[in-house]
Amino acid sequence: MQTLCPYETVAFGYSAFCSLFTYQEWEDFEYSIDLYFAGENYFQSPTGRAVGIGYVEEFLARLQHHVLKSTGTQANITLDSNTQTFPLDQALYFDFSHDTNIASILTAFGFKQFAQVLPES
Repeated sequence: MQTLCPYETVAFGYSAFCSLFTYQEWEDFEYSIDLYFAGENYFQSPTGRAVGIGYVEEFLARLQHHVLKSTGTQANITLDSNTQTFPLDQALYFDFSHDTNIASILTAFGFKQFAQVLPES
């Protein structure tokens, strides 16, 4: 029910679910989400780095000014092998992803500030 609060608030401007929980329950809920992300997408996940490695390959290809011709990851070679869909001459690039993928991308980049093991409570 706690996840309904933000969704309804965004959709309707208000949610009665928000007031059903105490401040401590919200703190605990937030920490449970942190634990979930740590175990599913960050360094504690056995697949966290694998999910983000395609993004790292694309990032490095752009820095080195070449397209991807082959990959052992989930990178989209159909798009990444064509300079029309994978431009190499831009001053600035914007790449977008889902929040769970961003966590895996940070892990694949090896940003160790996200590597600490979170205690269960």
